[in-house]
This record gives sequence, C-alpha cells and structure tokens, in this order.
Amino acid sequence: MQKPAGAARRPMRWFTIWLVAEIVLFVVLSEWFGFGRVLVAQIASSLIGVALFRRLARAPAIGGPQSPQPPEAGAAKAVGSGLSALLFTMPGFLSTLAALLLSVPFVSRRFHLRLERWFRRNFSQAPGFGGRAVDLDTAEWRSEQADVGASTSLPRPEHTGYLR
Repeated sequence: MQKPAGAARRPMRWFTIWLVAEIVLFVVLSEWFGFGRVLVAQIASSLIGVALFRRLARAPAIGGPQSPQPPEAGAAKAVGSGLSALLFTMPGFLSTLAALLLSVPFVSRRFHLRLERWFRRNFSQAPGFGGRAVDLDTAEWRSEQADVGASTSLPRPEHTGYLR
C-alpha cells in the first residue's frame, strides 16, 4: 500500500509547528517572568530529565523472566518512562508539560495500557513477547554440526577469552 504524496512531509510539518510554538512560548514567558527565571526553569527541567534517565539506566530490567507481568507491560512501562524522561530533557515548555502529563498516574496508566496493546498487536510473534522462544543453559548450547551428528559443542562464554 502506497502512502499519499503528502504523508512524508506531515511529520516535518508537525515538528516545525511544535518548534515554532516552543519558541513563541519561551519568548512570551520571558516577557512575563524575565529571561533569567525562564532560563533557570528550562535548565531545571533538563536536569530532571537527566536524573530520570539515570534512574532508568540503573533500574533492573522490567518484565524479566521472574516477573508476574507480561513482557508487553514491562516494555510499555519502560518506553513510557523513557519518553517522559526524554520530554523533560528537551528544551521547551510544551515538551515539559507533556512530560508532566505523562507523570500523572491516571494519564500514565492509560498511556501504558495503549502502548501495551500496541506492543501486543505488533510484536506478539517476536521471541520474548508471547512468540516461541528457546531458553537454553550454556551447557545445552551446540553448534550446527552437533545437530547433524558431530559431538562437538560450542565453548561456554566464560571460557572463550572474550570476557576478560
């Protein structure tokens, strides 16, 4: 199915509208509250985003094998949290407002549920997302030759010398 002729330009058009709106809002707020205060607020917003990214980087994997929630829910939560951190980090008050909205529990839950449905619809056949996946211990790893009758197996990762 071919996209309409203007479909390729639509994202750029929305980005341009968003960029102009951010600049206009920054100028208007600078006139009302003063440039220094608005600049400090923007820097504080970016620092909040950096702190959220750090927290996400240090967080354990969401939706791991021992997790009671399906992998789609873990992925949706991780993407939603990452998007909120990214919006906080981006300069501009509209993106900060969107990040604050994503931080509200009611909005966050609805957003995560929609993302979870999207993941389930688009990735349901991928390994780890409800599709077929084979989970082997390192002792069970074999090369293709081993499958055809040879008795050789691949070396275990801790003995390859690459992990030193």
